[in-house]
Amino acid sequence: MITHEIEEFGRRMGMSDLELSQDGIIAFEVEDLGSLHIEQDEENEELFIYLATPVPPYNNDIPKKVLELCSYKHAHPFILHGGIHNDNVIFLSRISYRDVKASTIENTTQFLISITQKVL
Repeated sequence: MITHEIEEFGRRMGMSDLELSQDGIIAFEVEDLGSLHIEQDEENEELFIYLATPVPPYNNDIPKKVLELCSYKHAHPFILHGGIHNDNVIFLSRISYRDVKASTIENTTQFLISITQKVL
């Protein structure tokens, strides 16, 4: 089921042969934003989707923005975690296996892109 939904997500995005690696990970570049990763967590039966975007190391406002955007007060439609690692802003969302659909992957990806754009 997960494989089929990821393949369908790929078709929607114009990537006909999208599939998880043997390690359960997909990574590709999103134009002008950074790298999008989809990772399978079989132990917890979740799919992680995260976007890593390079940011200038001298911008001290970014960590505060990341934390503010991840606040429960926003009532986001998806689980949202954020942080900074090696001069990259990373926003991550998790989807339970039972909720994985191509449309959910697509909507989560669009959500992560829109959140990232609020930081840049």
